[in-house]
Amino acid sequence: VQWKDLLHSASFFTLSLGQALVALWFHSHRGVEGFGSRSGFPLRLATAGRVPWFYLSKALLPLNLMVVYPKWHIDASQWASYAPGLLLVGMLGVFWWTRKTWGRPWLFGLGYFVVTLFPVLGFFDQSFYRYSSVADHWQYYSIIGVIALVVATGKGICEWIQWRYWRSGTLLGLAVAVVLAAATWRRGWIYHDNITLWRDNVARNPAPWPHNNLGCALQDRGEFDGAIQQFEQALRLDANYPEAESNLGNALLLAGKPEEAMRHWEQALQLKPDFPQVQYNLGLCLARQGKLSEAIVFWEQAVRGKPRYAEAHYNLGVALEQTGRIGEAIEHYQRAVECDPDYTLARNRLARLRTIQ
Repeated sequence: VQWKDLLHSASFFTLSLGQALVALWFHSHRGVEGFGSRSGFPLRLATAGRVPWFYLSKALLPLNLMVVYPKWHIDASQWASYAPGLLLVGMLGVFWWTRKTWGRPWLFGLGYFVVTLFPVLGFFDQSFYRYSSVADHWQYYSIIGVIALVVATGKGICEWIQWRYWRSGTLLGLAVAVVLAAATWRRGWIYHDNITLWRDNVARNPAPWPHNNLGCALQDRGEFDGAIQQFEQALRLDANYPEAESNLGNALLLAGKPEEAMRHWEQALQLKPDFPQVQYNLGLCLARQGKLSEAIVFWEQAVRGKPRYAEAHYNLGVALEQTGRIGEAIEHYQRAVECDPDYTLARNRLARLRTIQ
């Protein structure tokens, strides 16, 4: 790698840096709710030392793969937590020391592997860290360095034994390709649909949220009883899970149990007072019971928490119109149309009230 190579590739690095800064801004301002549990540089440093070893193990031996892996619980106060990182730095140091002899390819291959993993080592915030510190697709670019080292090592071994090395290397490469192709084919069936995807994750990951995701997939298919069981299991694993409470309420409503649904929505609001979807759902149930004044309160809370909530604005407008507050109803119909220009019901009601006025 010479200076002219860096010069020729500078434009690509510049564009990449621009995209990276945009991503960092987004995750810092809009996408990192709940990241606080991983804050603190010591914890990030300990995690960063462990991450490359995880990806290296999956690259060399891709077993027990998951859509989302269990979240790590690392004690940053223990010196042993930093051992993986120290070992990694030590190995790279040895390769640097021997870079003029046997260490050069290892320094370049593993160095490339670690450097390209740097954005996902944990130093930069992103919302996915709420669920896991690692994800298979984060090493798609980095794995090139590992593959190059494995291929080069295999070629070197074949040349060293000096016995039809090209034939033995070809056969070995073909065997590896067949094994990995078969594993890929088998793994691909897990991605057949959302249900097979999350059933696999539920079987491998003991966290509550895979049960919640499986429940949503079952609900979308109309299997409400199965969805209810998954949401209940998620709450057994984590009683303070507002999204699962909300989804359980939705499934119970679809199963024809509105009273039970409302109890779970109320519990969700206790856990998370600013929850526009739950406030909207409670408003719908109360409106169906004829309790318009109570429904209006919940819908007003929903649009305060989520100003661009077209359905909430529309239903709030309907309730206000029914209670004689025409001017306020017009305002919310107008907001619904602004949020969703194709909202025909809101447009029709808005046009009718303006004609009357």
